[in-house]
Amino acid sequence: MFAEGTPSDLQTLSQDVWEEFLAVFPDRSDCMGEVTLEGDWNLEGSRGFLPPG
Repeated sequence: MFAEGTPSDLQTLSQDVWEEFLAVFPDRSDCMGEVTLEGDWNLEGSRGFLPPG
């Protein structure tokens, strides 16, 4: 589910969000294919991450 080198905090956050997303569509969760998350550390305009709280 995660590309090599994906930080553990991003893995935890995205796993939580993915589970919430699937919970919204319980009748369609079997239709969801495998997803691989990979960070783009060179994405312009993304200079920081502010965790909730």
